[in-house]
This record gives sequence, structure tokens and C-alpha cells, in this order.
Amino acid sequence: MLFKSLIHIAFLSTIPSNLVHPVRYFSLQCPSNFNYFKGLKGIALFLLIFPNKVNGQGKLLNKEELVLTKYYYSINEALTEPDKAYVVDLTGQFLTGLPAGISKLPNLQVLNLGGNQLSGLPAEISKLQNLQKLSLTNNQLKTFPLEICKLQNLEELYLDENRITVFSSKIAHLQKLKILGLSGNQLNVFPDEILTLKKLRTLGLWNNQLSVLPEEIYTLKKLKKLYLGNNKLTALPAQTGKLQNLQILDLQSNQLSQLPAEIGKLLHLQLLDLHNNQLKTLPVEMAGLVNLEELLLSGNPLPKKEKEKIKKLLPDTRIAF
Repeated sequence: MLFKSLIHIAFLSTIPSNLVHPVRYFSLQCPSNFNYFKGLKGIALFLLIFPNKVNGQGKLLNKEELVLTKYYYSINEALTEPDKAYVVDLTGQFLTGLPAGISKLPNLQVLNLGGNQLSGLPAEISKLQNLQKLSLTNNQLKTFPLEICKLQNLEELYLDENRITVFSSKIAHLQKLKILGLSGNQLNVFPDEILTLKKLRTLGLWNNQLSVLPEEIYTLKKLKKLYLGNNKLTALPAQTGKLQNLQILDLQSNQLSQLPAEIGKLLHLQLLDLHNNQLKTLPVEMAGLVNLEELLLSGNPLPKKEKEKIKKLLPDTRIAF
């Protein structure tokens, strides 16, 4: 036998590859008498071999597996095999409320509710504790749904194309959030609550009514993509230059007349969209953007001499004037 006793397994920090399914090796069934697992060693062993017996849920899927899994397009269909329902897509079904029974899908990881008529969410949605991706794009939400804030495993949240004007500090509970989409809403003030989301990689605020970006934006140190196009920004804070992981910065269709010299510190920036602003000149520090692949500048009142200067500053960058 591979191990002298089953108790030895309980002290392993990782399970050997040939013990992914311990039952195959030991021909065990979960005993009806839990006394079999007396003591701390026994409990550790029980949790290791029978984790699904404790939480009632099966193995969650990684992103590659989610792509290949079955998609369910109605709640009734998903409820016929609830443990296998990992992805539910209810796009464009004219829903005014969350379908009954959705909380009975214990393994649900992806839920698409886009293109409906939802003005709010029931408390029931907070029971979907394995939910990692939630789309509520193109609905009728006017405030940030507080019920979402209990979904502590959420990594992607799309609230684009709603009517949101009011945010909530409770979004700070979503500390695993990596992608937040808020484009196409009615925000006229940058929600400072977003600054608490330290794992955020992508932030979409395109097509709102923002006039000021907070200096504290630099606290989102893991941010890679920042979409701020189609707002009313007149200036960019110097602290933006501290977003050292930023790869895409979209500032198109604002009212920018100048850029801070610190923008040249964005060493990983690959795309900078500045078209349709009021720029007449760019700082020479932009020569520091050594990884910039594309710079979009059309729709700005740049003199010919300034354009020549920019070409010399960024000789390896594709520039559209």
C-alpha cells in the first residue's frame, strides 16, 4: 500500500497526482457513522478525501474548462441537472426579475443577465457564492446593487449600459474583483469606492460624465487597462504615472488640453488613445514610453511642427494624427 495508514494523507500539504481520487485506491465510501473520523486527524482526513460531502458542491472549473462546458439558456433547463450548471446565459429574455430557483445552482460560476429589464436584484443572488463572473449590462439599474457585494468570489462584474448614478462603499467587500465594467452609465463623479479594489486589472468608465479623475488613482497598482473615453475630463492627475502595470489607457473624446510629464513613466503602456481632445502639444517625457505600440491623436489641434516632434520622440510607435 502507498501509505501505511490513511491518517498519513491528512498531513500532506498537497495531494500526490496519483491520489487525486483517493477512493480509487482505498475503495472507501463515505461512512454513515461519522464516529469513524474521531479526533483532529480524522477530521482533517475526512475533509481531504470527501470535501464535497461538507459543502455539497462539486469541483469548480477553470477558465479553459468553462469554455468547453455546457451553456444553459433557461433556469428550468439548468435545474434539471443543477450540479452541472456552471454557465447560465439569460441574455435578452425581457426579464424584470431574477428567475426563481437560481439559488439552487450551487456550482454556478458564470451568469449573464445582460439585455434585460432589471431594475434591481433580489437577496437570493447572494447565495451564489461560487459566482465568478456576472454580467448585468444593458439593463435599467439606477443604483449599484448591494446584493452583489456578498458575492465574495466575484472576479468579473459588468454593469455597463445602465443608468447608475449612485455607488456604494460595500463594493469594498469584492476584494477578488479583477474586471469592473461601468461604461455607459450616468456617473458624474469618480466612485472613490473603486479605489479599495486592489486586485483590479481592468476598469471601464467609458461614456459617463466624469470631469475629474482622483489623484488616488495610483493606488490601483495592478491596473492594466483603463478606459476613460467619452467623458468630460479636462486634466489627468500626475499620479497616473504611478500606474506601472498599465498597458492600455483610453482617454479619447474628452477635453484634455495638456498631459502631465509623468505620463512618460508608464513604461508598460502599449496603447494610448488621445483622439478628439484639445491637445496642442505633448510633453517630451513621452519619449520614455519605450513599449508604446500605438498612439492615437486624430481630432486634436496639433501644429505641424508638434507632429514632427512627436514622431521623433516615438520613432517606433504607430501614430495616427
